[in-house]
Amino acid sequence: MYIRCSHWYLRLILKQNSISQEINQQVNHEGFLVNRVSSLWWVSLLLLNACGGGGGGISTSYPQQPANLPSLPYARLSANEISNQQGVTQVNADYTIQNGYHGENITIGILDTGIDESHAELEGKVRDGGDWQYGVSGLIDHNGHGTHVAAIAAAKLNGSGMVGIAPKASLKSYKLFNEDGSSGGINFQNALSQVIDSAASSDVSILNNSWANPESMESIFTGGFSVSVQNELPLWRRAVNDGKVLVFAAGNESRTQPSLHSGLPAYDPDLAKGWLAVVAVDLNQKQTLYSNRCGLAADWCLAAPGGGNNPKADGIISARVGGYYTRMSGTSMAAPHVSGGLAVVMSAFPSLTAQSAAERLLESASYEGLQTLSGCTLTKCGEERMKTYFGRGQMNLKAALSPLGPLTIAGSDATAASSSLSLSPVLHNSIAHLFKGLEFKAIDSFDRAVFKLNGSHLIHMPNQENQTNRSGNNLLLLNPSRKQSFSLLQGNLDQDKNAHSKSKLMNLSSNKDSVAIDHIHYSDAKMPVISRLHIQKNRTSIASQIEQNREMWSWWLGNGIAAGKNNWVGSRGENAFKLGSSKDFWVFSGVRYDTENMRLQADAIYGSSYLQGGKMQVIRAAKVNLLGWSLTGQIPISPQANLSLGVSSPIQPLNGGMSVAGLSDTPSELTYLKIDSNNRQQEIQIGYNVEFSEDTRLSISHKKLSYLDSVTQSLIEISLEVKL
Repeated sequence: MYIRCSHWYLRLILKQNSISQEINQQVNHEGFLVNRVSSLWWVSLLLLNACGGGGGGISTSYPQQPANLPSLPYARLSANEISNQQGVTQVNADYTIQNGYHGENITIGILDTGIDESHAELEGKVRDGGDWQYGVSGLIDHNGHGTHVAAIAAAKLNGSGMVGIAPKASLKSYKLFNEDGSSGGINFQNALSQVIDSAASSDVSILNNSWANPESMESIFTGGFSVSVQNELPLWRRAVNDGKVLVFAAGNESRTQPSLHSGLPAYDPDLAKGWLAVVAVDLNQKQTLYSNRCGLAADWCLAAPGGGNNPKADGIISARVGGYYTRMSGTSMAAPHVSGGLAVVMSAFPSLTAQSAAERLLESASYEGLQTLSGCTLTKCGEERMKTYFGRGQMNLKAALSPLGPLTIAGSDATAASSSLSLSPVLHNSIAHLFKGLEFKAIDSFDRAVFKLNGSHLIHMPNQENQTNRSGNNLLLLNPSRKQSFSLLQGNLDQDKNAHSKSKLMNLSSNKDSVAIDHIHYSDAKMPVISRLHIQKNRTSIASQIEQNREMWSWWLGNGIAAGKNNWVGSRGENAFKLGSSKDFWVFSGVRYDTENMRLQADAIYGSSYLQGGKMQVIRAAKVNLLGWSLTGQIPISPQANLSLGVSSPIQPLNGGMSVAGLSDTPSELTYLKIDSNNRQQEIQIGYNVEFSEDTRLSISHKKLSYLDSVTQSLIEISLEVKL
């Protein structure tokens, strides 16, 4: 005979007072108020069922949900359905619920007394798995235990009442126990075989067992556990081999070892991968008087909220048959917290099997906050002792949904923590805008659970101030060989008539750590041919130009090529984002007009850059076309003062694309991303400059940056330069 494993408060009173006469008081049994219970009947219950419940088989058939049950107290609820069931917050299911992890597409089998499917918390989410007691329906509960258990696991998030650990998980009701909570006279082994067959042929991944027989796990080692349980072993092996996880309540006998069913993997180690035993702690995370310990089942055992020692006052709130709510306590209540937790983990990580999810719950459990009846904590007594009470610790869903090992970006062999993409100013706006909407797949080395990493967290722009605060180069990237880039804030254009010495756009990439070597060939004094070798870290370029200089104006035209490694137009990557080899090609031109009354200069550069990555790099290939231009002018107001005006668009992408790994569920699959001109930047700057003497100069400048997405930034700068 098997019994449901919820806490009988009567038993505690019996132990304390050794009462043998009739009790004329109300006591609470798992939410039931029992009046005038005789000691003879009471003791017989304990002999039959140390976990609670008992009695013989029931022959009466019930065609509908019973209107009346033994008097159940009604639990008073607040308006907050998440906080009403305190066990939800205790295992951090409030975090998973608020972040959208609700156990979708997962089905939990409830082996119990049936489920009241008409309850508002359960309506529409329970399927009938069978009724082995009355042959009618698993969607009728004549006891209340199964309904209470089911709602703890998966009550709806509907704005009222309470909520389950996995509010969108489905349930399947297997009615194995009668109105007394006993298996009665049914052929339990045959019924169990049919349940496991049903689970194997359906989408049931988790089987919740808030019941046990009276035997302890110790009987495995003393050589004498019941033949009936031994005969069940092939059925349990079949369920585990089918990938199911069996969740068992550890029992309520206050023993140092859990129930026999909870400890079966000690007899057959092959069961351990699909087995979880669950002990109960109260709502203050303290060991309860009633719960068995994990004992020798510690390796596959978890702690979860089961309600306090006084169920009426501090039991777990859950659904009551008839549409109401009540409190109950017991390891029966702890087990569905874990079953719901499994559903949450499986829905959050669809690539994980139920058994992988179980291992994840065990690995992420914690002793933090747990306390034994004697006052032991992790700090006081150490991990080994805490393990005998609480197994691997209390289930923690927030931790279970966090990485348990280093994350590797899909499609690469490098960890996410060590991988980043440092974007140059040329590519930053477009690529950062593109990556902002991407979610890269990252693989947990613990069990290959797949996490999502927002692309914006993987890129940065090193050593780059807010662009409105740059007092240097309004073009961002100009001639790198000049000691100081052209800026309207400087107040004067170059006086040198040699166009080569003037600020102009002539390279797609710039870097402070660089060397430039120039060669000027004067085949014609008025039209020199100029070549420049530009050496950067991991990038080498060569550009040449022809220019013509006249008294008041000059023009130039040129082109260039570059090759780099892990240097894509000035951008660099680390580990998974390490860039491959790149090739750049560009042309540039400009004109300058210079008189006593006006100085004007126009520049433009257009180019293409190609990137070829490696097989284990995130960016496998890319191409981008770039454009930059500038119009600047200066008008003298007096011999000492002038007004400057500039309009420019820094070198930025016009269009292009890249093939990227790590975005698909298949690591080898590449995703093509289109690079466009979104977030292109334009700049307008006005400056007024006055030279009071050779040693003193005042500059006032207003700079305005605008983007295609309508974002604008403005900055006014005033500077006074005095040479001492």
